[in-house]
Amino acid sequence: MGPNRSLGVVPMPSVSCPSCSARVRLSGSPGNRLRCPECGERFPVPDEDDAGDRPRKKKPAAKGGLPVWVFMAAGATVTLVIVLVVLAVVLSRGKGGKGVDPLAVFDSPPEGYGSVRDSAGGVRVYLPGSPRKGQLTENGRAVPDSEKVVWASFTGGGFGSPTTDFGVVCVPLPAGTKPGPPEEFEKLVSLADPSYEGGKSHEVVSRKLATLDGRPSLEIRTREHPEYFRKDPPPPPAEFDKRTHTIYYVTTNGKKVAVIKVRLKGTFVDERMLRTIAESFAFL
Repeated sequence: MGPNRSLGVVPMPSVSCPSCSARVRLSGSPGNRLRCPECGERFPVPDEDDAGDRPRKKKPAAKGGLPVWVFMAAGATVTLVIVLVVLAVVLSRGKGGKGVDPLAVFDSPPEGYGSVRDSAGGVRVYLPGSPRKGQLTENGRAVPDSEKVVWASFTGGGFGSPTTDFGVVCVPLPAGTKPGPPEEFEKLVSLADPSYEGGKSHEVVSRKLATLDGRPSLEIRTREHPEYFRKDPPPPPAEFDKRTHTIYYVTTNGKKVAVIKVRLKGTFVDERMLRTIAESFAFL
Protein backbone atom coordinates (compact mmCIF):
# COMPACT_ATOMS: atom_id res chain seq x y z
CA MET A 1 0.00 0.00 0.00
CA GLY A 2 1.46 3.34 -1.03
CA PRO A 3 2.08 6.27 1.27
CA ASN A 4 -0.98 8.09 2.47
CA ARG A 5 -0.45 11.62 1.12
CA SER A 6 -3.60 12.82 2.86
CA LEU A 7 -1.88 12.21 6.19
CA GLY A 8 1.09 14.36 5.17
CA VAL A 9 3.55 11.48 4.56
CA VAL A 10 6.41 12.77 2.45
CA PRO A 11 8.07 10.29 0.01
CA MET A 12 11.77 9.58 0.40
CA PRO A 13 13.92 11.64 -1.93
CA SER A 14 15.54 9.76 -4.81
CA VAL A 15 17.95 10.28 -7.68
CA SER A 16 18.28 8.71 -11.13
CA CYS A 17 20.92 6.03 -11.73
CA PRO A 18 23.46 7.37 -14.24
CA SER A 19 23.59 3.90 -15.89
CA CYS A 20 19.98 2.68 -16.23
CA SER A 21 17.98 5.75 -15.06
CA ALA A 22 16.24 3.71 -12.36
CA ARG A 23 15.20 5.66 -9.24
CA VAL A 24 17.52 5.09 -6.30
CA ARG A 25 16.56 6.21 -2.79
CA LEU A 26 18.84 8.99 -1.58
CA SER A 27 20.58 8.21 1.68
CA GLY A 28 23.84 9.16 3.29
CA SER A 29 25.76 12.38 2.91
CA PRO A 30 27.44 13.84 -0.16
CA GLY A 31 30.61 11.91 -1.00
CA ASN A 32 29.23 8.46 0.04
CA ARG A 33 28.38 5.99 -2.72
CA LEU A 34 24.96 4.59 -3.66
CA ARG A 35 24.18 1.19 -5.31
CA CYS A 36 21.48 0.88 -7.97
CA PRO A 37 19.19 -2.12 -7.10
CA GLU A 38 18.40 -2.66 -10.79
CA CYS A 39 21.82 -2.71 -12.51
CA GLY A 40 24.19 -2.72 -9.55
CA GLU A 41 25.90 0.49 -10.66
CA ARG A 42 27.64 2.33 -7.84
CA PHE A 43 27.84 6.14 -7.89
CA PRO A 44 28.46 8.90 -5.33
CA VAL A 45 25.69 10.67 -3.44
CA PRO A 46 25.13 13.95 -5.31
CA ASP A 47 25.25 17.35 -3.64
CA GLU A 48 22.00 18.94 -2.52
CA ASP A 49 21.96 21.23 -5.53
CA ASP A 50 22.29 18.24 -7.87
CA ALA A 51 19.69 16.01 -6.21
CA GLY A 52 16.70 15.77 -8.51
CA ASP A 53 13.85 15.29 -5.99
CA ARG A 54 15.35 16.89 -2.89
CA PRO A 55 13.91 20.34 -2.16
CA ARG A 56 16.48 23.05 -2.83
CA LYS A 57 17.09 26.02 -0.62
CA LYS A 58 16.46 29.38 -2.18
CA LYS A 59 19.51 31.57 -2.41
CA PRO A 60 19.01 35.15 -1.28
CA ALA A 61 18.95 37.60 -4.13
CA ALA A 62 22.27 39.36 -4.60
CA LYS A 63 22.24 42.92 -3.43
CA GLY A 64 23.76 45.38 -5.85
CA GLY A 65 23.32 48.84 -7.39
CA LEU A 66 22.39 52.14 -5.81
CA PRO A 67 19.07 52.89 -4.15
CA VAL A 68 16.43 54.55 -6.31
CA TRP A 69 16.42 57.70 -4.15
CA VAL A 70 20.06 58.38 -5.12
CA PHE A 71 19.12 58.60 -8.79
CA MET A 72 16.06 60.72 -7.96
CA ALA A 73 18.17 63.19 -5.96
CA ALA A 74 20.78 63.42 -8.73
CA GLY A 75 18.08 64.08 -11.32
CA ALA A 76 16.52 66.81 -9.19
CA THR A 77 19.90 68.50 -8.75
CA VAL A 78 20.62 68.51 -12.49
CA THR A 79 17.15 69.91 -13.19
CA LEU A 80 17.65 72.72 -10.65
CA VAL A 81 21.00 73.69 -12.21
CA ILE A 82 19.45 73.83 -15.69
CA VAL A 83 16.58 76.00 -14.44
CA LEU A 84 19.00 78.45 -12.76
CA VAL A 85 21.13 78.73 -15.90
CA VAL A 86 18.10 79.35 -18.11
CA LEU A 87 16.79 81.94 -15.64
CA ALA A 88 20.13 83.78 -15.63
CA VAL A 89 20.19 83.87 -19.46
CA VAL A 90 16.61 85.17 -19.63
CA LEU A 91 17.31 87.90 -17.08
CA SER A 92 20.51 88.94 -18.86
CA ARG A 93 18.55 89.53 -22.05
CA GLY A 94 15.72 91.41 -20.41
CA LYS A 95 14.93 95.08 -20.84
CA GLY A 96 16.60 97.85 -18.96
CA GLY A 97 20.04 98.17 -20.52
CA LYS A 98 23.06 95.98 -21.13
CA GLY A 99 23.48 94.88 -17.56
CA VAL A 100 23.21 91.25 -16.55
CA ASP A 101 21.74 89.60 -13.52
CA PRO A 102 24.13 89.86 -10.53
CA LEU A 103 23.88 86.09 -9.99
CA ALA A 104 25.57 85.46 -13.34
CA VAL A 105 28.99 83.84 -13.29
CA PHE A 106 31.57 86.10 -14.93
CA ASP A 107 33.79 83.53 -16.60
CA SER A 108 33.75 85.66 -19.76
CA PRO A 109 32.48 89.12 -20.72
CA PRO A 110 28.70 89.40 -21.15
CA GLU A 111 27.33 90.32 -24.56
CA GLY A 112 28.23 93.91 -25.44
CA TYR A 113 31.15 94.04 -22.99
CA GLY A 114 34.89 93.79 -23.49
CA SER A 115 37.45 92.39 -21.09
CA VAL A 116 40.14 94.43 -19.38
CA ARG A 117 42.71 92.04 -17.98
CA ASP A 118 46.01 93.71 -17.22
CA SER A 119 48.57 91.74 -15.23
CA ALA A 120 50.87 94.76 -15.04
CA GLY A 121 48.10 96.92 -13.67
CA GLY A 122 46.89 94.05 -11.56
CA VAL A 123 43.18 94.43 -12.40
CA ARG A 124 40.38 92.74 -14.31
CA VAL A 125 37.05 94.32 -15.20
CA TYR A 126 34.44 94.11 -17.97
CA LEU A 127 33.53 97.40 -19.66
CA PRO A 128 30.84 98.03 -22.29
CA GLY A 129 32.21 98.48 -25.79
CA SER A 130 35.71 97.52 -26.86
CA PRO A 131 38.25 98.58 -24.20
CA ARG A 132 41.68 99.71 -25.37
CA LYS A 133 44.80 100.29 -23.33
CA GLY A 134 46.05 103.85 -23.32
CA GLN A 135 49.66 104.97 -23.57
CA LEU A 136 50.27 107.93 -21.27
CA THR A 137 53.01 110.52 -21.73
CA GLU A 138 54.22 113.22 -19.37
CA ASN A 139 56.56 115.90 -20.70
CA GLY A 140 57.36 113.68 -23.67
CA ARG A 141 58.11 110.66 -21.46
CA ALA A 142 56.10 107.47 -21.83
CA VAL A 143 54.60 106.53 -18.48
CA PRO A 144 55.44 102.89 -17.68
CA ASP A 145 52.86 100.42 -16.41
CA SER A 146 54.63 100.35 -13.07
CA GLU A 147 53.44 103.94 -12.54
CA LYS A 148 49.98 103.95 -14.10
CA VAL A 149 47.75 101.75 -16.25
CA VAL A 150 44.76 103.21 -18.10
CA TRP A 151 42.05 101.44 -20.13
CA ALA A 152 39.11 103.16 -21.83
CA SER A 153 36.10 102.38 -24.01
CA PHE A 154 32.87 104.04 -25.11
CA THR A 155 29.41 103.26 -26.44
CA GLY A 156 27.01 105.32 -28.52
CA GLY A 157 28.37 108.22 -30.47
CA GLY A 158 27.48 109.48 -33.90
CA PHE A 159 25.35 112.45 -34.91
CA GLY A 160 22.65 113.17 -32.35
CA SER A 161 23.59 110.16 -30.24
CA PRO A 162 25.06 110.67 -26.75
CA THR A 163 28.30 108.94 -25.86
CA THR A 164 29.02 107.09 -22.64
CA ASP A 165 32.69 106.82 -21.74
CA PHE A 166 34.16 104.11 -19.51
CA GLY A 167 37.60 103.78 -18.02
CA VAL A 168 39.67 102.12 -15.34
CA VAL A 169 42.90 103.52 -13.87
CA CYS A 170 45.30 101.64 -11.62
CA VAL A 171 48.27 103.21 -9.82
CA PRO A 172 50.56 102.01 -7.00
CA LEU A 173 49.71 103.28 -3.55
CA PRO A 174 52.61 105.56 -2.56
CA ALA A 175 54.88 104.08 0.08
CA GLY A 176 53.86 105.03 3.58
CA THR A 177 50.38 106.11 2.45
CA LYS A 178 47.52 104.83 4.56
CA PRO A 179 44.27 104.77 2.60
CA GLY A 180 42.17 105.24 5.73
CA PRO A 181 38.54 104.13 6.02
CA PRO A 182 36.47 103.81 2.82
CA GLU A 183 34.61 107.02 3.69
CA GLU A 184 37.90 108.83 2.95
CA PHE A 185 38.69 107.06 -0.34
CA GLU A 186 37.75 110.18 -2.30
CA LYS A 187 41.28 111.48 -1.77
CA LEU A 188 42.54 108.40 -3.63
CA VAL A 189 40.55 109.33 -6.74
CA SER A 190 42.71 112.39 -7.39
CA LEU A 191 45.79 110.23 -6.83
CA ALA A 192 44.75 107.93 -9.69
CA ASP A 193 42.87 110.46 -11.83
CA PRO A 194 44.09 114.09 -11.61
CA SER A 195 41.12 115.09 -13.78
CA TYR A 196 38.71 114.25 -10.96
CA GLU A 197 36.02 116.89 -11.13
CA GLY A 198 34.32 116.57 -7.75
CA GLY A 199 33.96 120.03 -6.25
CA LYS A 200 35.32 121.68 -9.41
CA SER A 201 33.39 121.72 -12.65
CA HIS A 202 31.14 119.02 -11.20
CA GLU A 203 29.18 118.98 -7.98
CA VAL A 204 29.10 115.83 -5.86
CA VAL A 205 25.58 114.42 -5.83
CA SER A 206 26.18 111.44 -3.56
CA ARG A 207 28.81 109.40 -1.80
CA LYS A 208 28.07 105.89 -0.56
CA LEU A 209 29.96 102.78 0.46
CA ALA A 210 30.19 99.94 -2.02
CA THR A 211 32.10 96.68 -2.53
CA LEU A 212 34.58 95.77 -5.27
CA ASP A 213 36.20 92.35 -5.31
CA GLY A 214 34.94 91.79 -1.78
CA ARG A 215 36.80 94.89 -0.58
CA PRO A 216 35.39 98.14 0.80
CA SER A 217 35.09 100.86 -1.82
CA LEU A 218 33.46 104.22 -2.31
CA GLU A 219 30.97 105.19 -5.01
CA ILE A 220 30.90 108.89 -5.90
CA ARG A 221 28.36 110.46 -8.26
CA THR A 222 28.88 113.92 -9.70
CA ARG A 223 27.11 116.12 -12.24
CA GLU A 224 28.20 119.09 -14.24
CA HIS A 225 27.48 122.56 -12.87
CA PRO A 226 25.08 124.04 -15.42
CA GLU A 227 26.55 127.48 -14.94
CA TYR A 228 30.22 126.47 -14.78
CA PHE A 229 31.02 127.39 -18.38
CA ARG A 230 28.59 130.29 -18.54
CA LYS A 231 28.84 133.93 -17.59
CA ASP A 232 25.19 134.56 -18.29
CA PRO A 233 22.34 133.42 -15.99
CA PRO A 234 21.90 129.65 -15.49
CA PRO A 235 19.98 127.84 -18.22
CA PRO A 236 16.33 126.85 -17.74
CA PRO A 237 15.59 123.56 -15.92
CA ALA A 238 14.98 121.75 -19.22
CA GLU A 239 18.67 122.20 -20.01
CA PHE A 240 19.66 120.41 -16.81
CA ASP A 241 18.86 117.04 -18.39
CA LYS A 242 21.73 117.54 -20.85
CA ARG A 243 24.36 117.82 -18.17
CA THR A 244 27.20 115.35 -17.88
CA HIS A 245 27.06 112.86 -15.04
CA THR A 246 30.06 110.90 -13.82
CA ILE A 247 30.14 107.87 -11.51
CA TYR A 248 33.37 106.84 -9.81
CA TYR A 249 34.23 103.64 -7.96
CA VAL A 250 37.48 103.69 -5.98
CA THR A 251 39.09 100.89 -3.98
CA THR A 252 42.51 99.63 -2.90
CA ASN A 253 44.15 96.35 -1.95
CA GLY A 254 46.79 98.08 0.15
CA LYS A 255 49.28 98.07 -2.71
CA LYS A 256 47.40 99.59 -5.61
CA VAL A 257 44.54 102.02 -6.10
CA ALA A 258 41.93 101.31 -8.77
CA VAL A 259 39.36 103.82 -10.04
CA ILE A 260 36.49 102.97 -12.39
CA LYS A 261 34.94 105.94 -14.18
CA VAL A 262 31.66 106.11 -16.11
CA ARG A 263 30.77 109.42 -17.80
CA LEU A 264 27.39 109.92 -19.49
CA LYS A 265 24.98 112.64 -20.57
CA GLY A 266 21.42 112.95 -19.35
CA THR A 267 19.67 112.00 -16.17
CA PHE A 268 19.15 108.30 -16.92
CA VAL A 269 21.69 106.03 -15.23
CA ASP A 270 21.67 102.33 -16.11
CA GLU A 271 22.01 100.79 -12.66
CA ARG A 272 22.24 97.24 -14.00
CA MET A 273 25.15 98.24 -16.20
CA LEU A 274 26.94 99.82 -13.23
CA ARG A 275 26.33 96.69 -11.16
CA THR A 276 27.74 94.49 -13.91
CA ILE A 277 30.90 96.59 -14.12
CA ALA A 278 31.38 96.71 -10.36
CA GLU A 279 30.78 92.99 -9.81
CA SER A 280 33.18 91.99 -12.60
CA PHE A 281 36.07 93.91 -11.04
CA ALA A 282 38.88 91.96 -9.41
CA PHE A 283 42.48 92.52 -8.37
CA LEU A 284 44.78 89.99 -10.04
